[in-house]
Amino acid sequence: MAAGAVSDEALGDGRLRVTLLGPFDIKLGDRSVGRWYRPPAKRLCELVLASPGLRVGREVARDLLFAELEPAASATAISRALSLAREALSALGEDVAGRLRSDRAHIWFSADALVDIDLVDQEKALRSALAMEPGGPRDAALSIALAEDGVLLEDEPYADWAVRPREALELLRQRARLELARDRARGRGRSAREAVIEAWEACLAHDATSEEAASSLMRVYSARGKHQAVSVTYERCRSALEALGLRASPALEEAQRATTPPAPTSAPAGSRPLAVHRPLKDERRLVSVLFAELSGPVGMGQRLDPEELRQVVGDALAGLIAEVEGLGGTVTAVSGAGSSPFSALPKPMRTTPSGQSGLVGAYCSWSEPVATPLCPERCPSARVSRLGRR
Repeated sequence: MAAGAVSDEALGDGRLRVTLLGPFDIKLGDRSVGRWYRPPAKRLCELVLASPGLRVGREVARDLLFAELEPAASATAISRALSLAREALSALGEDVAGRLRSDRAHIWFSADALVDIDLVDQEKALRSALAMEPGGPRDAALSIALAEDGVLLEDEPYADWAVRPREALELLRQRARLELARDRARGRGRSAREAVIEAWEACLAHDATSEEAASSLMRVYSARGKHQAVSVTYERCRSALEALGLRASPALEEAQRATTPPAPTSAPAGSRPLAVHRPLKDERRLVSVLFAELSGPVGMGQRLDPEELRQVVGDALAGLIAEVEGLGGTVTAVSGAGSSPFSALPKPMRTTPSGQSGLVGAYCSWSEPVATPLCPERCPSARVSRLGRR
């Protein structure tokens, strides 16, 4: 591309302007490089201008831009790309073309003259705002810096070399969004509820896995009675985490429980409402306590298989426990040796006309002494049909 004459009006203030956020472009005043007919030349300029200090190693550039070529071929390709890039930049004047320089080790863009790069400008604005004290001025500075949301190196969505700078910028932006939302939630800056929601929504929109943003939004929506929004926000974050093979943290689960109202339970027709149990104060009363022991014939344990013995004993104990509970009592322990003590009373019982309480606890055990029938069904004297009062 031949270099044309550049008028003083086109030069403007002589400041070179580079656009990396969005479609790539280089301008001098009102004049633009225009369409890049050689993709390698364009990619080389993008790589250099997006690199720290506007400098990249020559070997690095070869590996990033021409990784599929052999070393000798990639060296030739990088030299060819340099020539094509300078030819394209010459549309802005030979001085601009001469600012793309190289030696045996590096390729760089000279910053001797004025140059504005939107990526550098936004990074400076974000870091400057983050360094400020929380309050109205920082809120305004962060909002202005975050207004630029163009995609870095938009023309290279699949280039591996563009991923790292793109991710670094997005991390800085997200940090600024979170700080802005935290400030507003703490009443510093624009603290109206709508402004707080707007800030947290921006955080979640750019990173759906942000549990801090999701939890904060759920609490704000819950306070406003927007329970559907609470559920949508939780599912949005949980689904994003699951897509990455991650589980929601206990903090997010706790926020979900705290902001979700309990589901209403419909009682069956004709049923009584559940009693509300309140903590009881210490109280002294007379109670009835039963110690019951079931015994069987001598040697039964040796005659029966373990499974049969367990069945016989289990049936007998089940019958005894049913009798106790039918009288309003509570079996507090079941033992094979009868050595466990009686435990605390679980609930108060109604008193009898004589002033005593009904049966409140029972202790059941199993042993194998001399000839006493085992099952209550087989021995009426072993049944507990009159346990209600003592």
